[in-house]
Amino acid sequence: MKIAILGGGPSSFYCASRILQKAPIASSRGKEIQVHIYDRLWAPHGLVRYGVAPDHPEVKNCTHKFDETAQDPRFKYFGNVNIGSVPAFHHNVELPVSSLRAHYSHIVLAYGAGLPFVLPALGSSAIPALSLVHWYTGHPSNPVPPPLDKTQHMTLMGHGNVSLDIARLFLSSSERIAPLDIPRDAQDIMSTSKLEHISIASRRGPAQVAFTAKELRELLNLPDVSMSPIDPRLLEPPPGGASRQQSRILDLLRKGSAAKF
Repeated sequence: MKIAILGGGPSSFYCASRILQKAPIASSRGKEIQVHIYDRLWAPHGLVRYGVAPDHPEVKNCTHKFDETAQDPRFKYFGNVNIGSVPAFHHNVELPVSSLRAHYSHIVLAYGAGLPFVLPALGSSAIPALSLVHWYTGHPSNPVPPPLDKTQHMTLMGHGNVSLDIARLFLSSSERIAPLDIPRDAQDIMSTSKLEHISIASRRGPAQVAFTAKELRELLNLPDVSMSPIDPRLLEPPPGGASRQQSRILDLLRKGSAAKF
């Protein structure tokens, strides 16, 4: 069995790890297995490397598990290889998926969206969240920096952890940003930011948000950052009662930010 996994992020490494664990190298079956990961980036770990908020380094600890997988002699990682039709980097080796079929018994697709998507109705001023995250994590795609020196009010669409990550980082002081793993040129732009207000909007109400209580608490406790109070009528538990997570989030929203508005 020879397996090609397309994509070098966490899902790829978890997949490779599970396959190799199920067939130990000491077994007759395990000796015949090879697992190869392909990615268009030079370095592995995808979302962990270029998606985790710089002030949450503990989330990257899963790479220790990935390193164990990479030590298996039946495993290989091939970076700088672009497979398929997603736009590549100039230094990539280009391969069609069809070229792999003759050499592998199985091909696993374990990659995310290759390109960000913005609703056309939002116009040219809208920036995909993926581009912002890639900008402050130093992704090789080298996204255009956001115009923070010309922006006073930013609206983030979506009530997930990524929205809170962006809000927390963009509202942080230069002193808080300085020790983080953020490229120096991005830090320089953030230090000139004129941003004063961030609105976060989505389709559903406070009881249905996707971010965690931990992420919300971090944002609410950010020094010198205050949240505009929410109408208490919007913070009622949903019909049928709230889960533990929902109750914690609603309680935090009722209490508001440490720095009062």
